[in-house]
Amino acid sequence: MAYDFTLILIGFVALIGGAELCVRGASQIATRLGVSKVLIGLTVVAFGTSLPEMVVSFIASIHGEPSIAVGNVIGSNIANITLILGCAALLSPLMTDRGILRKEIPLMILSAIIIFLFSLSGRISRLEGGLLLMMFVGFLVISLGRYKQEASQAASEGLPERSCFLSLMITVGGFAILVLGGHWVVEGGKAVARGFGVSEWLIGLTIVALGTSLPELATSMVAAYKGEMDISVGNVIGSNLFNSFCVLGGAAVISPPIVNQLELSRDILLMVLVSAIIYPIARSKMQISRLEGLGLFVFYISFIISLIIAPEWRIF
Repeated sequence: MAYDFTLILIGFVALIGGAELCVRGASQIATRLGVSKVLIGLTVVAFGTSLPEMVVSFIASIHGEPSIAVGNVIGSNIANITLILGCAALLSPLMTDRGILRKEIPLMILSAIIIFLFSLSGRISRLEGGLLLMMFVGFLVISLGRYKQEASQAASEGLPERSCFLSLMITVGGFAILVLGGHWVVEGGKAVARGFGVSEWLIGLTIVALGTSLPELATSMVAAYKGEMDISVGNVIGSNLFNSFCVLGGAAVISPPIVNQLELSRDILLMVLVSAIIYPIARSKMQISRLEGLGLFVFYISFIISLIIAPEWRIF
């Protein structure tokens, strides 16, 4: 057990270091190429920090444990919106990009509703998984086309001293460290959780979901601290879209997961709720304030406590 806790601690250190490199490299690439930092946050950073979710979910599906895969996605999406945006907003109020408010946040809400509808049959089929993957491709193509047409204001601030290639290597190195740190945290967390004898769904919803969301948490908080609000918010929204469409879709294609009615009514509906509630919060004064961040953080802590105290009849 001591080894598992040590592995988790080392993973935390790796996640923080990887996040620092990831944000620094991605910001420099955006400035040099004249690319919108919103796009960088929605795609490059978001997909990179979601690699742990993808790896864990795909491996779980291959090994015949699709409950971990689905619980991982649902739990990660809930953690991204409540815990990560909450902590980042507590560090520094997050300004909301109008493009994200009009397009990506409604799409995130729609993706949560689609997962809920697909789950009503008690199973997410391979066909439904394929449809989720197609939606992901459509989102990526449309986003690239839309943000490519936007003029970058960052270019007027001057080019970074490092070459674009070196910035890319820094970003890739940061991603690699993030993935490795996330792997260590998840493996250690799974061992600790199984030592206490909890279900696979609960492991996926809590330990695995929180562990694989740590790259997003570290990256968004570092970005918020550095004043890179577009990367911080875009990372969370893009990560949720990646999880819903690509990670869950791919896992369903590999091994269609069964979702029982209790899990459906509690956890998937909660994901829909927190996805929907972030819209009015972000729209208010076009920012997520510290007070609103505190509310999101308290909501997540309440959710976790309810899982531990009363998993069969919890309110959250």
